[in-house]
Amino acid sequence: MNITLGLDRADTPKTVGTWVGMGVSEFFAGFVPPSWSETFGWELNLNRRCFGPEWQFRSAADLGAVIHTIHEFGARAFIALNTHQYTDVQLPLVREAVEAVEPFGPDAYILADLGLIAALKEWGIERPLHLSTGAACFNSETVRFYCEQGNIERVIFPRKLSLAEILTVTAELRDLPLEYEAFIMGGRCPYNDELCFSWHSGEGQNLCARAAAPNISTRRRFPDDWKDMADELIALADPLDGFSRDGPLDRLHQAIDAPQTPTVALPPSSGDDQSDGLALRLTQLMMMNCGLCAIPALREAGIHSVKIISRGEMWKKVRMTEAVKAVLDLRKPTQEDCQQILSSPAFCNHLGSCFYDVRSPNDRAIPPEPQP
Repeated sequence: MNITLGLDRADTPKTVGTWVGMGVSEFFAGFVPPSWSETFGWELNLNRRCFGPEWQFRSAADLGAVIHTIHEFGARAFIALNTHQYTDVQLPLVREAVEAVEPFGPDAYILADLGLIAALKEWGIERPLHLSTGAACFNSETVRFYCEQGNIERVIFPRKLSLAEILTVTAELRDLPLEYEAFIMGGRCPYNDELCFSWHSGEGQNLCARAAAPNISTRRRFPDDWKDMADELIALADPLDGFSRDGPLDRLHQAIDAPQTPTVALPPSSGDDQSDGLALRLTQLMMMNCGLCAIPALREAGIHSVKIISRGEMWKKVRMTEAVKAVLDLRKPTQEDCQQILSSPAFCNHLGSCFYDVRSPNDRAIPPEPQP
């Protein structure tokens, strides 16, 4: 089983070698040329990461050097073009981006838009295609439909599918020569992001989750200067500084009548031991969601690759990659093995931590309601 890791502009040919040494054999990245940002701004992106330029490669030459190094290591490089829909106005600049990347020989494009599949054919692009979560492949018939439209090599399963559902879909598609990919670490969208036209955001500060809060009717929309706050956040050297009192996130939340709830202020552990609670908080901050103990079932379902989704968060990627590789190296990993690797049994017992909840409902510790 392969590890698929997201790269960003902080990654270089040197870091690629580090990742390969840690067991990564597949990489994906976003590319946003200056012409796109000059036309649409950084907040409208070519793929499903919209946190500004630090999350994307901006130079074709830099991306090409990384892809070259990836191939030298015998690994694979995929380019994300997985926005749900591209308009007629956007497609010429999408084509410009694709044609800038094509000479470097990416191994596949990750996409969700049927229109883009047709456009790639028209542009003479014959690379393999990977169906993003945005393609919403919840069943085998959807996969078959997409396979009729283009050169589909891989299906990336939606985050909402259970292990049993994944096993059903792969079993029903045994006649097709497909690869399958599933998420293993990072944010598990609380909604159906396959059907969502917002963007991926940090789990602890998820603005979509804020919008679904009970007192939404009393909240204002974003302030006029919200982009300035976002730019300030992007420019921070240490991401944790964004959670400081009177920092950009704090001011944004105050402006929309939302109380500040930093990522570090997570729900308390269900246990009594304070050290256990600290381990829970640290693991939640680092891993967000985890599917390590589902790896044996994912192998049984025929999953070729597991994806770590922390593009733009170097400080998380190292720990996540180490944890996934440690479990993959075990012939028959157990839940106890995974808990030991995470150093936080409380994290596994906390409702909502698990990507693929392999426990029975009676094993789940429901956190107490936060006190005002």
